Amino acid sequence: MFASVAGTQALCQLLTGLVAFLLVRALPKDQYALFTITTAMAAVLNALSEGGVGTAVLSEGGKVWQDRLRLSALIHASLQMLSRLTVAGTLLVMPAMVWLLHQQGASWPVMALLCALSLCPQWMMTR
Repeated sequence: MFASVAGTQALCQLLTGLVAFLLVRALPKDQYALFTITTAMAAVLNALSEGGVGTAVLSEGGKVWQDRLRLSALIHASLQMLSRLTVAGTLLVMPAMVWLLHQQGASWPVMALLCALSLCPQWMMTR
């Protein structure tokens, strides 16, 4: 089991490194700057939006997993918390992202597209 997990992790790391190498070599500097800003802001938004909710659900879910009503209430409350944290994270991250993209000379349509692409995974998680 451990070898399987370690092998899968190694393969994922190898593919991530390969993609990163190809991006660094293939993208012009200005596009790579926009890519870097977008991925960094998406990571910040992810960290702010999750905020330990998954860990809390696992911790509390272990106590109530046999009580269908309490487990349902826990899941419902966690989804509400994820939605609230996503809204708060969006309000904090998006102005900074727009400012950074603007500083790099991104046009408004490009900024709107990059912001939407970084927001989509977070909003999909809450639905």
